[in-house]
Amino acid sequence: MGNFLFLLLVAIGAVFWWQSQKSRQAATQAAIAVCQRQNLQFLDGTVHLRKYWPMRTGNRTIQLCRLYFFEYSNDGSQRLTGRLVLVGTRIIEVELDAYRIS
Repeated sequence: MGNFLFLLLVAIGAVFWWQSQKSRQAATQAAIAVCQRQNLQFLDGTVHLRKYWPMRTGNRTIQLCRLYFFEYSNDGSQRLTGRLVLVGTRIIEVELDAYRIS
């Protein structure tokens, strides 16, 4: 019984890690796309996970919701912060700090 429980925990951890990698990749691609559409510079080439929590979706299943932050610049001299909220690998919210349009 102890070996089964150990293998189950390892499998759950592996699935969580795999889903986290897919979610991070989706967040990075979304951040790049948002920056390109807004003529902004995506800085550091990455996003970072701030927090995650369970969320009930429309079809009554529970999925993990993740909040990612990324940095961008509109003029190359200041760093601004953007936020992405994902449910699974689907982007449900994008928010950018206010910036001056030159």
